[in-house]
Amino acid sequence: MADTPTAHQDALRLAAQIRERPDLIDPATAAEAGVDLLHSLEPDARTEDLRLVTGLVGFAVRTAPDHPSVSRWWAELGFAHGRVAEKIDSAAEYGTAIACSLTAVSAPQAPPVVAERAAVDAANLTGSLLRSGAVTAERARQLIKTLDELSLSWTEALNAVHFEFARAWALRWSYPLTSDVAELVRAADILRRTLTAPVLTEAAEDSVEGWDLLATVLEQLYVAKPDLTLLEEALGAAVKVRDLLPEDHEWLPEAHGVVAAMAEEIFWNSDGEASAFLETAVTSFAAKRAAIGLDDDETVSYALLLQARGCTEEDVSALSDAVEILQTPERAPGAEAVLAGLHELLIRFKGPQHAWQTIDWTTRALARTDLGPEVVTPLHGSRIIGLTVALEAFGGGEVASRYDVDAILAAARNEAMASEDAAHAELGFQTTQLRGQWEADRFPLDTDRAQATSVEMADALRRMRAYADEDHQPKLAAVATLIEDMVPAVMGDRDPGPVRAALQDASL
Repeated sequence: MADTPTAHQDALRLAAQIRERPDLIDPATAAEAGVDLLHSLEPDARTEDLRLVTGLVGFAVRTAPDHPSVSRWWAELGFAHGRVAEKIDSAAEYGTAIACSLTAVSAPQAPPVVAERAAVDAANLTGSLLRSGAVTAERARQLIKTLDELSLSWTEALNAVHFEFARAWALRWSYPLTSDVAELVRAADILRRTLTAPVLTEAAEDSVEGWDLLATVLEQLYVAKPDLTLLEEALGAAVKVRDLLPEDHEWLPEAHGVVAAMAEEIFWNSDGEASAFLETAVTSFAAKRAAIGLDDDETVSYALLLQARGCTEEDVSALSDAVEILQTPERAPGAEAVLAGLHELLIRFKGPQHAWQTIDWTTRALARTDLGPEVVTPLHGSRIIGLTVALEAFGGGEVASRYDVDAILAAARNEAMASEDAAHAELGFQTTQLRGQWEADRFPLDTDRAQATSVEMADALRRMRAYADEDHQPKLAAVATLIEDMVPAVMGDRDPGPVRAALQDASL
């Protein structure tokens, strides 16, 4: 409703008369003029107009405390002070607003509808004050206790539901001040119970804000006491918010972002086993990216999730965006391993020029002293892959001009022999395979080197066999024998028949 000149002029006139001769002004007239003005103001009303309302209604409650309408006046006064508090971000003003609303609730002659709506306002105002962070922990506990002690019959079930939502919101903002996890537990319990209230369905209320609050509270609980079941429940609430929002709603892109972040956290903390959560995170980040774009952290998260899921041509721009962000001087330190992995992916989609960056970033990452074996072993593998691609694409001369390949191969071999498991066995084979290519490039006519490398490759395959599935073990053994026999067969030192037969075996 637009601000009407009549309501504003009447309020100004009465305020002037109160200043001159307050004894001549009927409190009810002043109160109704203030209430009329309050209801006519736009959401972005000026503070001075709201002050005009509080002056008129405040005059009425002070001069006619026993008036039959005083409870309604107190409720309107609390609402007006709340708008002022929000406008100027004043803890004192919030305190006044809460006190006025609570006075309306406790007024003996208050009609139920007035008391109930004032209670809802008091709870909402309490949450706003706590959110401002402008009170002590003790004051926060007192405010929550006051809400807990409100006792109403609740003639309108919807008012009771709105009060519970507001009380949960207040508990959510009390927690940062008190550090009392029990407040989050209470808030979650209140919301679980209230969001299933039949009256919400009857009133056709979708409760988007209630589901959003539950998601937030459960996420805070997860941070306070890590338990993935809490985060999975939070994700369910966040998905509910996303699904309830219309396709053109301004909140929808951010709702996708919330879902993505929660699903991502669950995936990375489930040892990579939660594939459904991986897909949820990827599709949600993609939806937000398409709608409004991702921030830098989200861009990197999205790229890493794509890497875990497996990439296609459609994902190249997302991977490239993450590389661009991480290669900045501010973010590159500590991100070397991630950059190496992303460049390794881009070799497949954008070409062998990314082999150089793969080698460079793995080398920088391996220079760090704070990496565990679960990172070091794959890094050596990535560097070997980068060198292999560079050797094939650009030749041994160009590779040799940039890197000490023998040193890189020696370091990879040392790492491969440092432990006995599938990852180290695979690195051993990759390293031996590259050594064969490297020596063939430099010494193409040295059959002794070729034979020695073939034997090493065969041994590496037999080592891998120990960690392979039973179905693959015979094939690996056959391939190892084939590689071992190939050079002697080519040189005429061994019957080539078995080698030819093996080469024609599609299963190998």
